[in-house]
Amino acid sequence: METASQYQQIMVDNPNNPFAGDDGLWVRFEMVPVEDPEKSKEAGRTICVDTPHVEIRTPGDRDNVLYRAMTELDKQRFKKRYEEWLKTQTDEPTEGTPLSEVPSFKRREVEECRYLNIYTLEQLAAVSDAHVKKDRGLFGYRERARNYLDVSLRGKEASKLQAEKEALDNKFQALTAASAEQAALIKQLQAQLLSMAQAAAEKAK
Repeated sequence: METASQYQQIMVDNPNNPFAGDDGLWVRFEMVPVEDPEKSKEAGRTICVDTPHVEIRTPGDRDNVLYRAMTELDKQRFKKRYEEWLKTQTDEPTEGTPLSEVPSFKRREVEECRYLNIYTLEQLAAVSDAHVKKDRGLFGYRERARNYLDVSLRGKEASKLQAEKEALDNKFQALTAASAEQAALIKQLQAQLLSMAQAAAEKAK
């Protein structure tokens, strides 16, 4: 994983500054919702986290375009411009299920919510009563969001219960198999003891 120290090391290893031409590059930053697989798996629905991305273009070369999630090296290379861009961000990075990922919301409805600075299912479900009283359409959107989250939560709980049931079933089957093995071993030992007793009795005659 890249760190700021890697940038410093590059500068030490290259006294001529390999990034000297960066000031001439066209650079654009933006926040992009990127899915977090672990959080999505845990929640049972798509969970995205706003992640800063950078687009880098070389003037005069239309084919030389680089677009990717920002690395620590990028943040150091374009530090001044990146920090200036961060100052223009009025909202904190969001985390949640993008409304565009929810099948029950039409594109028009997603855009209406976006106009109200509502981007995720969680944000919509948390809209206050004071706001929805002013907009009955927003009230309906909020109820749909809450219902969706409620169904998702019940599905998650059902999956959890199913997983617990399967774990108990597997444990029971393992114990049953172990008990069967123990019973077979006891039966085998009993047969051996009986055989030894019979042999001893025959020898004693």
